[in-house]
Amino acid sequence: MKILLSITLMLGAVATASAQSENPPILTPDLTEGIFQDADGSNSIINAGSLEGHFILREGEGRVEIVEDNGRKILKFSPTALASETETRLPCLVFQKMPADFMDGVTFQARVRPDSGWLLPICDVLSARVSDRGTGMAISYHPESGVVDVSSGEGPSPDNFSDVKFWGIISQPTTKIPADDWTHLAAVYEPTKKQFLLYINGQLAAESETGLELTAMSPDFTIGAYRRGYAYPFRGEMADIAVYDYVRSEAQIQADAEKK
Repeated sequence: MKILLSITLMLGAVATASAQSENPPILTPDLTEGIFQDADGSNSIINAGSLEGHFILREGEGRVEIVEDNGRKILKFSPTALASETETRLPCLVFQKMPADFMDGVTFQARVRPDSGWLLPICDVLSARVSDRGTGMAISYHPESGVVDVSSGEGPSPDNFSDVKFWGIISQPTTKIPADDWTHLAAVYEPTKKQFLLYINGQLAAESETGLELTAMSPDFTIGAYRRGYAYPFRGEMADIAVYDYVRSEAQIQADAEKK
């Protein structure tokens, strides 16, 4: 009887862990509902994830559109400015209630098709950074080299602005992706090992050293640029954008990558 009870408890624990691992994303823009105008007149997109709120659509020096691609809805980013000036606002989506801390880890996912004609040193794909190389986490893309980074940091020292500390998966040759073609990206922070992982098309492409901290996220989670459209605009298309407040498994990421 004790053996049966132990087995039952173990199976229950496994089922609970499995259910936890299948939790839906906290953030994912609902492109099927289109763009709506909220109470303050801003153009917005519904968040289909578990967090209350919506994504504010910011334009200005370019556009963000929901377009069709082989029967599915995707986002098309068309910035016309390369980087920010004081009054420039670059096209992006912003969710303004991003949690600061992710005790159980975090997973950022997106399918991207960069425009080969957009040759900037860096673009932010998904960004929760509070400053340039500051606290938070971001997936960045380097159009000139095709390399993808996943980084966190603490920003510059108050005593020396050029002393910028950041860490993660940075400029590794295994993380190069093509322009003008779809690539599924998943960036994971694993809190047990304190390690960043990057999956490309469902396969582990790079992992950081262990013992690295994930610093506090910006409350403004920005899609397609950095810091609410201040700089680093992405030009191209995106789909399947999602943020999970836990570590997604390789099998789960691979399943998402294989979806058409």
